[in-house]
Amino acid sequence: MTMFLFLLLLMKLCDDGAALPTPVSLVEPVPMNVRALDVSGDALSLTWDYPPVEELRGFRIFIEHEDLKDVKSISTSESPPLNISHLEPYSLYRIWVKGLYEVEGSGSGSGEDGTQEVKEDLRETEKSDSIQVHTDVKAPGIPLLSNASCYGTNQIWISWSRPEKFTKTIDTYLIYYREFVYKDDRVTSFQNSLDFFKQLEVEAGSGDEESFIIEGLEGKTTYAIRVQASTESIVFENISFRGDFSQQMLVYLPEEDCEEPPVSPFGDEEGELSAGMIAGTIFSAIFLLLSVVGFVLWRQYFKAAYYYLDGDPPRVVAPVGIPDWEGEPGPDGEKGPVMVDDFPSHVTKLHADSDIGFSKEYDEIQKYSCTIVNATHEHSSHPDNKCKNRYLNIVAYDHSRVQLAPISGYKKTSDYINANYIDGFQKFHSYIGTQGPLDETFDAYWRMIWEQNVYVIVMITNLMERGRRKCDLYWPKEVNSSEVYGHIEVHLAKEEVMANYTIRVMKIKHLKLRKKKWASSDREILQYHYTSWPDHGVPAHPLPVLSFIRRSSRSNPPDGGPIIVHCSAGVGRTGTYIVIDAMLQQITTKYELNIFGFLRHIRGQRNHLVQTEEQYVFIHDALLEATRSCITEIPKDKIVNFIDILMKKDIISKINLLQRQFKLITSFEPNDFHFMSSRKSYNVSKCRDSNLIPVESFRVALSPKPGVEGSDFINATWLHGNSKLREFVITQHPTAETKEEFWSMLWDHNAQTVVLLSPIDSDEFPVFWPTRDEEFDQECFKVRFIEEAIHEGHSTYDLVISSRHDDYELEVRIIHCPDWPSLTRGFAVLKLVQDWHLEYQDGPLVVVDKCGGTDAGTFCALTTLCKQLETDNAIDVYQVGKLYHNARPGLWKTEEDIMHMYKVMADLISSNIENPLHGDESSSYITTTTQAAPAMAIPTSNGNINGSAIPERRHSASDCQSSSCSLSKSGGGSSTITNNNKDTAVNRRHSLPGGTPLLESEDSSSVNCEGNHLHDHHHNILSSSSSSPSSKKDDEDGMIDILQHFDDDDDEKTHLTK
Repeated sequence: MTMFLFLLLLMKLCDDGAALPTPVSLVEPVPMNVRALDVSGDALSLTWDYPPVEELRGFRIFIEHEDLKDVKSISTSESPPLNISHLEPYSLYRIWVKGLYEVEGSGSGSGEDGTQEVKEDLRETEKSDSIQVHTDVKAPGIPLLSNASCYGTNQIWISWSRPEKFTKTIDTYLIYYREFVYKDDRVTSFQNSLDFFKQLEVEAGSGDEESFIIEGLEGKTTYAIRVQASTESIVFENISFRGDFSQQMLVYLPEEDCEEPPVSPFGDEEGELSAGMIAGTIFSAIFLLLSVVGFVLWRQYFKAAYYYLDGDPPRVVAPVGIPDWEGEPGPDGEKGPVMVDDFPSHVTKLHADSDIGFSKEYDEIQKYSCTIVNATHEHSSHPDNKCKNRYLNIVAYDHSRVQLAPISGYKKTSDYINANYIDGFQKFHSYIGTQGPLDETFDAYWRMIWEQNVYVIVMITNLMERGRRKCDLYWPKEVNSSEVYGHIEVHLAKEEVMANYTIRVMKIKHLKLRKKKWASSDREILQYHYTSWPDHGVPAHPLPVLSFIRRSSRSNPPDGGPIIVHCSAGVGRTGTYIVIDAMLQQITTKYELNIFGFLRHIRGQRNHLVQTEEQYVFIHDALLEATRSCITEIPKDKIVNFIDILMKKDIISKINLLQRQFKLITSFEPNDFHFMSSRKSYNVSKCRDSNLIPVESFRVALSPKPGVEGSDFINATWLHGNSKLREFVITQHPTAETKEEFWSMLWDHNAQTVVLLSPIDSDEFPVFWPTRDEEFDQECFKVRFIEEAIHEGHSTYDLVISSRHDDYELEVRIIHCPDWPSLTRGFAVLKLVQDWHLEYQDGPLVVVDKCGGTDAGTFCALTTLCKQLETDNAIDVYQVGKLYHNARPGLWKTEEDIMHMYKVMADLISSNIENPLHGDESSSYITTTTQAAPAMAIPTSNGNINGSAIPERRHSASDCQSSSCSLSKSGGGSSTITNNNKDTAVNRRHSLPGGTPLLESEDSSSVNCEGNHLHDHHHNILSSSSSSPSSKKDDEDGMIDILQHFDDDDDEKTHLTK
């Protein structure tokens, strides 16, 4: 319960404003008749009566809610009523008032700022009678109008989602619709006033999704539609609070019925034949005729199973030339393409005034789709095909639909699948946009893949989202298993699960194909399945999406057919993928992009592509990130040379690529609401460094204890890895205050491996686990010591957490590496942690340093990059660094932190360690003991694994900023590493220029990306086979382009221009 306490002060003042002393009275001025007026959802007006006693100096108002209390003092000479705000809607409060009267030696005085204060020795009266006040509800949020389409005769079918934010419940929805008038292909509304809208009130259901059919409309008319949610007041009768309107959708009604009238499944010829048969009178003739017809149909069906047996499957030939959309004008007649240099300012302009620019552009696209496209979808509306559509209003336009090869002996409608050809950049039919397959369409789906020569499938939905089926499982469930769909056998050969997406390698085979020398009966398919797109909205950051799009798009071979892209409906996320991919190609080729023109073009090929304005905004933000960061994934064979490129200064901006990357990596500047939990007064003391605290959306939450403020908080952050979105937990060395929270975190999140990088001392960084003769007892579990072992360069401590309520136990190992990353055997440390942790895949890897800072972040980043090198044959330091900063700002202090990761990975490549996390065990024991953990320094290794050492950062002794983390500092920027009994002085400054200014404006951070595309040097994504000669040449060209961009300052020709 929350308690607010307000203090009012009433004073008698002299003419000059000074407070007069007042005599003492023995009468307690107890407030009476407390009452609440004008109660709303978040405020009320409070008044009360009080006796006219001269000693009265003020009041204290108590507001109780959820057992939490706060006191606020307000100096005022005014009498009640008092306006109280910032209350929670639909909440019950108990309120009472106490008077404050002056006794001898008390009174009011002036504060440091000159304001009147109430002295703490004022005496309180008895409290008044308490009252209970229930605040009213507030207006609900905005419903998401997801679909609006023509349905039936003069009807419109609409569907929407319940607002995410509301109090109590949604009682009704109000549907507003009105006619639009078009002049010269531009939309002119009657007025924005609601006077011209017709209104329908619909009772809300209990689910998240709603739909309604608007009837009695006129044909050849465009209608504007909006939806509004409403909640009834609990304080006032016949009063409802209405939320904001949904975004407006436009729907065009044709003159005739939207749907095709029911059609006989038989053609005219069959009808005539039937009439002739009825006219026959001789039974033998009928029998003979049926026998002949049956034999012919059987032969045709038999041949149909081999309808393309003598060669490759039939394909639709794409039109000759290139799609004509690049020069399409933008909204308001502006020139469509935007140069890359102008794109940052263009996006900033669209974001201004609450994204009004995006709203206008998206409305223009919606109007175009409703009026100009005017495409038919008769095949989707055919009675035989309606069951093949996942959603009623998501149809396949007739002119662009993918038409399957007909099968003799089957109905003509067997050629239908809800899929459309979609153009790409300078190429017709680059993609096939389709819905998530249904059980009844599996056969047709794989038939389409075979016929269209598809090699790449892009899936951007999970099978289930929010408890609803979004797509059916259309591939074999288990690796090395097979399923047969029609005449196509599908074998799942490999499955690579990563943090944001999964790659599956499938081999398909046509079971009825008579193989010839020039025709193949099987093919390998790559499915890229993006798994971390949120149920609602768009991804939190575009970098993983950009990486996914680039990787999947470049996997399609030159002779491959269209890339199949599907989500659930095959329009929203599908359109987002296609637009971003096409624009990335346009940027690389022409140094410009035309999002508006391209989306308007492909809206004429499949309805509702890029289904929401939020997705339209995300496309712009993703491409803005792409133009600023360019290609950040570096192939394995280019990593060593890339170190030199990072230090090359640009001849225009005079800064090097490393400085530029660091500025972009750390560009996210959090606001107070990002640290909502960390900044609460009862949590501040739990953080060693106020500059290293978790962003709320990445905060590791604990199971809260009832009535204990802040019991769900620990200064710990989730970080993604190569395999999981929550692969790591990074946190500070536990203090005496937070030791219990640390063990609760391990228990709550099933974490069994802890990497401890901070040293142990008895004062500032004490032992936080029980020794041999100790046990830590907590409310739900206890922790006991099992064993300690000291190895070369590290120590391990095995412990067990046991439940107090059942037999469940959690084994925990703490791996203590206090000299990391200065250990010369750094990769061995990463390996031994992975070797142990791989046995416990369910829980996260917890990494601890002094303040949860750079050392722990670097450990997680290097682990992720080593795994990435193994799976992708490339690394992306920029992406890992930026996503880590966004989760825990302050993790990277200087450019040297980023360069350190590049250099470590370059050293790994140079040392020819093929698999640093899965090599041979190389550490040896020094001693082994089962005694209690000693508080002493751990000996370091003087060996070197394959000549590979993790370089020490200049500031690696500490990542802490505040005085609460007092650290010993080493002098200078050099250190000595003992290697093969020889002392070698190593300079750790990496020749970084000191004091080099960073970019001064966001606009200037956009660089020319033309030619900077580093192509993938391996075609098979999941194998480590060598690349083809053509792809190797692309790699060389791409690296030359980057080298040219950061060449010597005196060669102005090397600067890439438009």
